[in-house]
Amino acid sequence: SRRGWSVGRYIAELDGHPVAFLDWLHGPPEQDPERHCEVGVYLDAALLDVDLLSFLWRWVAEQVEMTGSEILEGYAGEDEPEMLEAMARTGFERDRREKVWELDLGQHGDRLRSEGHEARAKASADGIELSTVAGWTDPAALTKLHALDDVTRKDIPTTFPILPEAMEDFVRRASSPDRPPDRWWIALAGDRPVAMSYL
Repeated sequence: SRRGWSVGRYIAELDGHPVAFLDWLHGPPEQDPERHCEVGVYLDAALLDVDLLSFLWRWVAEQVEMTGSEILEGYAGEDEPEMLEAMARTGFERDRREKVWELDLGQHGDRLRSEGHEARAKASADGIELSTVAGWTDPAALTKLHALDDVTRKDIPTTFPILPEAMEDFVRRASSPDRPPDRWWIALAGDRPVAMSYL
C-alpha cells in the first residue's frame, strides 16, 4: 500500500471454503481529517444473496469504524442489483455515478485512425511531440510524470478527497505490470510532459 496509508484485507469462508474478499483502504489522517475510507466486498457470484452481502458490508464497516474512519465509500455496478440492495440495507447512500463506455473499433477504427493522423499533424505543427514513456529518454521522466499526475488528478470530478501521492508510491505504481511503458502515451511540449494516457 501507499506510504502512510492503512489497509485491511480479509477472506470470508463458508464451511471452510473461501467465498468472498473484503477490504478497506484509507489515507493518513493528517491528510484527510474526515477519514474517508474505500471499502469493498467481492462475493463469489455463485453465492449471490442479499442477506449474505448485507452481512459482509456490515462486518467490513464495523472493522473500518474501529480505525476512526467517518465516511465510507463503496462501489457497485448498475448491473449488480443484489449488491446495490445490500449496500442500501447497510446504510450506504448513492453519492455519485460513473459511466463506463464501450468502443467498437471494428465500426469506428478507420475513422479514428484518420482523425488520429490529423490530430498528430496538428499537434506537431503546434510544437507538441507524441511519444510513449518507453520512447522518451529524459532522465527526469518519472519526476516530470509525477508532477503531471499530481496536477491532472486534481481535475477529476469527485466527492471523495484525492490525496497527494509520494514519489516512491508513484514510481512503484508506474512500474507495475498493468502499466507497460510502451502502452503509456505522453504529449511533450519541449521537454515537459503536458498530457498522458495509458492502456
